Amino acid sequence: MHGSFIATFLLCLVISAKSVMAQQPTIWTLQECIDYAMENNIDILQNDLQIERARLDIQAAWADLFPNLNGNFGYNFNFGLNIDPVTNLISRESRQTSNIGLNSQVTLFDGFRNRNNIARARLERDFQIASFEQRKTDLILNITGAYLQILLSKEVLTISREQLRISELQVQRMADLVKAGAEPRGRLYELEAQLARDEQNFVRNENDLEISKLNLVQLLQIIDVESFDVTNPITDLPSGDIFQFTEDYIFNRALDMQPGVKAALINMQRADKDIAIAKGQRYPTLGVVGAISTNYSNQIPVFEGLQTVQVPIGVTEDGAAVFGVQQVPFGVRNKPFSDQVSDNVNEFVGISMNIPIYSRLQIRNSIRNAELQRQIADLEYERERNRVRQDVQRAYTDAKASLKSYRAAEKTVVSSQEAFDYAQERFRVGAIQQYDFENAKNALAQARAERASALYEYVFKINVLHFYVSNDFKL
Repeated sequence: MHGSFIATFLLCLVISAKSVMAQQPTIWTLQECIDYAMENNIDILQNDLQIERARLDIQAAWADLFPNLNGNFGYNFNFGLNIDPVTNLISRESRQTSNIGLNSQVTLFDGFRNRNNIARARLERDFQIASFEQRKTDLILNITGAYLQILLSKEVLTISREQLRISELQVQRMADLVKAGAEPRGRLYELEAQLARDEQNFVRNENDLEISKLNLVQLLQIIDVESFDVTNPITDLPSGDIFQFTEDYIFNRALDMQPGVKAALINMQRADKDIAIAKGQRYPTLGVVGAISTNYSNQIPVFEGLQTVQVPIGVTEDGAAVFGVQQVPFGVRNKPFSDQVSDNVNEFVGISMNIPIYSRLQIRNSIRNAELQRQIADLEYERERNRVRQDVQRAYTDAKASLKSYRAAEKTVVSSQEAFDYAQERFRVGAIQQYDFENAKNALAQARAERASALYEYVFKINVLHFYVSNDFKL
């Protein structure tokens, strides 16, 4: 019994330890989040498969240049009136027939469509790769934005926790004064009401933090929300050396490096190939065909051996029969399958040409549709250029504005901290009303929140600008 009790106790201890370990938060860095998303995001994996399909299409386009080769084999049982495919005789005999053949054809000229199809397949592969890179870029930016939002929510929660701590201390101090009869109970009620508001604000900020974590967790497509947490790599204000470059310089660098612009450019080239392929339908198609075949029938006789026999060939004047000598086979068998296969070989080689004369406007409409698609691709390219320019302008302007806001907020925090310390001391001795004290406390909290918001806004925008220049993103 004693040993059983010890074993049970140790088992419970191990389970409890595992439970505690399972509840410990998993701390993620930004790079770990990005790496995980690159390996597990469904959209990324699907796009990777699209690239593989595009590579297979290139192989298929190349293979169209070569001849094809097909074989055929058939074995038939014929009953009733039928034609022997070997002897070409009509009879009602039941027979068994077979046919074997190989055929091949190759296109010699098709208006350069095969060549253009190969070029288009390569462009399709390049387009899928560029789209894949653009999807990764968008995902990185979204993950980084969600990551920084968590850090901001943490900062705001810390500020509200400090607000709550101050209110709790004020309530405790006022309760002692009321108990000692030094202050009226009404002032305690006012502080308790403020404490309740601070608690409500703290809970709201806690919820905001959980929602921020949930947004990043959903981007990563992981399940564990409870233990998810992130590290804060920001220890100092990032350098503003990016501002040594002009907006036009950053824009031109972005045009060279952004995969979305490259994808739009490839889409234009792909549309050009579609036009060439459509115009190729106007030309004749020239091809060579060839075939070899043989057949078999079980009704092909083979005579074995000859014997001399006398057969009547007439009569004399007196009526006597006249006989002649004739050689006839004395044995008959079916011709073997192997002999028929070699003897019945038929070979065929030919040239075919298909000349388009009237296609009910299909060729003309196909060309026109391809040309319209080229115009659409031009507009998509211009739209992508405009999007990049607007993103650069917005990030450049926002980065400058957020840096100014951060520096102004730092000064505000210093001033608000001094004002709060002074108000707290005066409130402690009863020189100011609670309303004035709460204003000073809230002003300090607001200044800290605005400083944090400006900081993370600046960090994000400045890194976006660095990304446009170097195609590298890290905090």
